[in-house]
Amino acid sequence: RRVFVVDLEPDPFGSAIWGVASTGTTADVIVRSEDMGRSWEAVGPPIEDVLIESMARAASDPGRVYLGGAIPLGAEPRRGFVFRSEDAGETYTPVEVPLEDGERFPLIVAVDPTEADRVFIRVTRRGTDIRPERLLYSDDGALSFREIFRLRGMRGVALSEDGQRLWVGSAQGEGLHLARGGSFDFERVNDVDVRCVEVRGDELWLCVDPHRNDYALGRSMDEGATVEPVLRLQDVALLPECPACSATGFTCPAWQDDLEFDQDQYFGSGMPPPGGMTGQPRDAGDIALCGAEPPPPPPEMGCGCRVVRPGSRDSVALLFIALLVLVIRVRGSFFGPGVG
Repeated sequence: RRVFVVDLEPDPFGSAIWGVASTGTTADVIVRSEDMGRSWEAVGPPIEDVLIESMARAASDPGRVYLGGAIPLGAEPRRGFVFRSEDAGETYTPVEVPLEDGERFPLIVAVDPTEADRVFIRVTRRGTDIRPERLLYSDDGALSFREIFRLRGMRGVALSEDGQRLWVGSAQGEGLHLARGGSFDFERVNDVDVRCVEVRGDELWLCVDPHRNDYALGRSMDEGATVEPVLRLQDVALLPECPACSATGFTCPAWQDDLEFDQDQYFGSGMPPPGGMTGQPRDAGDIALCGAEPPPPPPEMGCGCRVVRPGSRDSVALLFIALLVLVIRVRGSFFGPGVG
């Protein structure tokens, strides 16, 4: 049956992938894959009543798992919750997060890599709601929270690997902010419109608004003060040839017309290509069409949708990072048979 991916999280203690799976009509389920997503198994009982929108695992404690969600519209008043597990998702303790007018979900946006009890959540609003969103902090493992920052259009939150620097970005014109030394004294370090932020060692990666900037993905080596453009959507030009029964062989051709349509909307005439949008599912395709056995997992550096840009050796990895960060929290992927 169709099950949508709400969130994905790599296991900090191994090669497994964790996710939140939802049918949209039944209780959400936490799932785990040990084979790069080819099959999935449920972890713990279904999460009844609350619609889960995010999850995070603590890098310093293999048993600690956090979930964030809400009892959605239809139940009045709307109620937000954070769930805490100390046994790797087998059981959870719910903690209610009071919501202000117009707020929708508490999202788990960061867990300190060095201290499992330090948790950060963003309380979301609709994209059309221009009121600031709240960033909340807990130092007792999500048993209680306090507000540390407010920002309109908060779309990116990232914590350094030592837990001492915290970046928060706005997609509504309020820039990129940084707090150093484990404090919550934020300063605005850049005016860029931020869609997402990730930390990789000394590198700060940002996906930004391509309408207002000449690029979609950038990298900073000075805490965000300056950003080096790395990927421009205009550079997404063509697809490599891949075996028809590979995951990429299904996914990329099915969405090529849609990609061209989006590119033309951003940078061209504004008219769709002759074929229009395909309406294909955002999935690797029907493996059954390729025989009884599914194809083997792709190699570490196999073929894939990629950017073609002369002189760039990092195109494959960069496009993968950009797409993963942009869609990882959007319902729309499909787990095959094996979930639930």
